[in-house]
Amino acid sequence: MIIAGTGAPYALVAAAGLRFAPAYDGGALNPGCMPLFVALIAALVLGEKLSTARKLGLSLILAGALLIVGWQAAAWSPSRTFGDALFLFAAFLTACFTVVMRQAELDPLHVVALVSTGSLVIYLPIYLALCGTRLPATIR
Repeated sequence: MIIAGTGAPYALVAAAGLRFAPAYDGGALNPGCMPLFVALIAALVLGEKLSTARKLGLSLILAGALLIVGWQAAAWSPSRTFGDALFLFAAFLTACFTVVMRQAELDPLHVVALVSTGSLVIYLPIYLALCGTRLPATIR
């Protein structure tokens, strides 16, 4: 979850959302829903108690997300809904990272090395399969 939450999987999911939905949806849904997902995961998995004020704040985040998704009902399309779902999934991945990091108590430098190396291992075969070795030719 550490690699998926902030590494290549997260970046690919968030970028794929931009292919299907407008950037302003992603700019609001992705970072906006992270606290909601963190609180829900922490409450469900770690058993953290949510105060009344936190519940109110989280319900306002949820209402805002529903408003963003539903506001453009006239321009609704399956691809936009899919893009918004990808933005929400990206927020969920980062929320999982946040909860795991809270529990793991790892050194930040080690986490950076883990995420970078893990992302390279995940993404490099995909890149080579799709694009081959064109990268050196584009750098010249």
